Amino acid sequence: MPNVLEVKSTIVALESIGRGPTIITPTNIIPTNKDSLIKVEWQVSGPLATTFRGFFHLMFYLESLGPDPTLELTKDALTVPARPGPGPASYQQEFKIAADTVPAGTYMLNVTITFFSEGGEAMPIAGFAEGPILQFYDERIAPPTSWPEPGSTEE
Repeated sequence: MPNVLEVKSTIVALESIGRGPTIITPTNIIPTNKDSLIKVEWQVSGPLATTFRGFFHLMFYLESLGPDPTLELTKDALTVPARPGPGPASYQQEFKIAADTVPAGTYMLNVTITFFSEGGEAMPIAGFAEGPILQFYDERIAPPTSWPEPGSTEE
């Protein structure tokens, strides 16, 4: 059976310059002290697309690629109503990560989308997106004042 639900995601850093407009730039290196935005796009296609009546639930996770634990960014699923009609149907949703929510570290973004009927019953339809790898850094931490000499055993 072909995929009914195709998912892709991008992360966008929100940065302001002074009091001017917000500049939105796709990036995978994000300062921890600034808001960032995950943008997810998915599509429902095939003959079943005309019968989709219900809601998509989106969950966002940052899987640590180091010693930090995996973070569940959404405590409650974001809900997006389905739009029944001739396919393919395209959807887009944004999720804001508030500043100082994610500790400095390296993570892989994981997005899950599940489908529920109008009555709230879980349906056997889901989509997943893994990646990109994201580096969150704390730009408020000053670098060391001196670096070890190359080849030294100093730590």
